Amino acid sequence: MMKKQWLLAFCVMGWFSHCLSVGAADISYPRKIRAAITSISGSMVPPWAAHEAGIFKKYGLQVEVIATPSGVQGTNALIAGEVSFVQIAGGTTTGAAVGGADLKIVATMVGTLVLNLVVRPEIEKAEQLRGKSIGISRFGTS
Repeated sequence: MMKKQWLLAFCVMGWFSHCLSVGAADISYPRKIRAAITSISGSMVPPWAAHEAGIFKKYGLQVEVIATPSGVQGTNALIAGEVSFVQIAGGTTTGAAVGGADLKIVATMVGTLVLNLVVRPEIEKAEQLRGKSIGISRFGTS
């Protein structure tokens, strides 16, 4: 199952890079693009892998992949025009769009929620978390 997800992710990135490379005839190549990821995790591998494998270059793109500390900062960079696209959690994008940002989700890498809650062995049910403290990676992230 995991192999299929990776294959799908690479296909989506190839399609996405192809869509970005289509433009007016007077655009000189390679076209320079800044792309952002919003965390250092396995789900953010496709842009890095596409860059390292030369897939972007194959389609006439010179892509600089940068990491932003959070989804909120990645979204802000996109809205400000500092990056051309962001690989980001859907909730962050949806929240920004509801707030008036002119953003669109054009592809999704994973068709399911990829967040995990890791607990101590004695926690067996969600009800046991009531009144307990939990840790987060950063405010404003998924």
